[in-house]
Amino acid sequence: MTNLITVEINEDVFIEVQEDSKYEWVISSEDVAEGYGMSASSLRSVKSRNTHKFVEGTHFIMITSSVADCNSRDNLKSKKLMWTKSGVLKIGMQGINTPLADAFVDWAVSFIIKKQEEAVKAPMIPMTYLEALEAHLSDTKQIALMTPKVEAYDALTHQDKDTINDMTLGEVAKSLGWMPIKEFNPMLRKAGVIFNSSTEPKSEYIQKKWFRGTTVKNSKTNYTCTSWKITPLGVAGMIKKIGRKDMNN
Repeated sequence: MTNLITVEINEDVFIEVQEDSKYEWVISSEDVAEGYGMSASSLRSVKSRNTHKFVEGTHFIMITSSVADCNSRDNLKSKKLMWTKSGVLKIGMQGINTPLADAFVDWAVSFIIKKQEEAVKAPMIPMTYLEALEAHLSDTKQIALMTPKVEAYDALTHQDKDTINDMTLGEVAKSLGWMPIKEFNPMLRKAGVIFNSSTEPKSEYIQKKWFRGTTVKNSKTNYTCTSWKITPLGVAGMIKKIGRKDMNN
């Protein structure tokens, strides 16, 4: 057992929940009794009257700990009963009618549901930058959940902030498995993304923010031109429009 979480049942009652690798969380008998608004002896009576209903390893567990004995060099072994989430709810089914009972059961149910939802929402983490882009195409809502790969996701959602993930046509082609000049560029021309006579993007795709232009000046000729790179949004669009080579074979 590791982390202790202090939770508020109401403004007067606080209990400690212990995280557990096997049972997710467990609560001591003292805290369960306090949560239900009963004495520890009353809780023991509930358990003893319903012995057949409470199963060790399912509803409760026994934790062994060492206790120092001032009169001996040896440590004494002490056992402590801890209730699992199933046990906490099972207790509430035994006709407990204290003022706190409903509030405690409501807390236990909401805490269980919250933990289950967190587990369900845990995302599959993409291993590569392109996988992150493809995940964006299949379900854009997942991006908010995928906290790793921060640079890739930041570029997808805040493209004007930096250009670290911009790629050349050749880099995109190779990443998708296509030969840049013989395969990728002709497909982009056929799709109407770039002009037939050059690799310059058409205005429609510049407006869609598939491309980002940088003004470049030749120091020798003093000639100024625009160098185009593909943004993460453009890469995502090209994956959708053209696909990866291994996906098309």
